[in-house]
Amino acid sequence: MEGIPKSVDEISLTKLSLTKLSLTLQDLKSKVNTFIMNKWQESWDEQLNNKLYSIHPDLHVKWSKGMRKNRREEIVLARCRIGHTYLTHSYLLKSEPIPECIPCGEILSIKHVLIDCVDFAPSRARYYTADSLKELFDNVDPAKILGFIKDIGLFRRF
Repeated sequence: MEGIPKSVDEISLTKLSLTKLSLTLQDLKSKVNTFIMNKWQESWDEQLNNKLYSIHPDLHVKWSKGMRKNRREEIVLARCRIGHTYLTHSYLLKSEPIPECIPCGEILSIKHVLIDCVDFAPSRARYYTADSLKELFDNVDPAKILGFIKDIGLFRRF
C-alpha cells in the first residue's frame, strides 16, 4: 500500500515530521474550513440554473438576517429569499395546476410578485425599486419588502 510507512525508521520520520509542524489546532481548523468552503463554492458555481444561485452566488457572504422581532416576518422574508411560499407552491400539495397571475397571465412566482407584476407596480414603487431578486435582497431594507407584501394583501399567504 502506498502512503503507509513500511519500516520503523519511516514511522519515526513520520512522527518527527508531525511533531515539527507549527500548526495549532485553531489554524488547522481554519484551513480545513476554508478548504471545504472553497470546494462547496466550486460545486455551487456549477449550479447556474438554480434560482437560489441567482440571488446568492457567493457562499462566503452570509445572508443578513432580517433581525425582525416578529417571527412571522422572519419566516416570510426567508420564504421570499428561497422562493417557496404557500401562495406559489401550494398547488404541489393540492395536485392543482401551476397558479398564474390573473392580470398578467404569467406563472405566479416570488420574482413575479416582488419584481415584475405590473398590477403591483404602483404599490411596489412606494416601497422600493429593484430589477432582480439579488438586488432586492442585497440593497432594500427588509422592512420595506415586508411593508410591500402587507400592502398588497399577501403577507398571510406567504
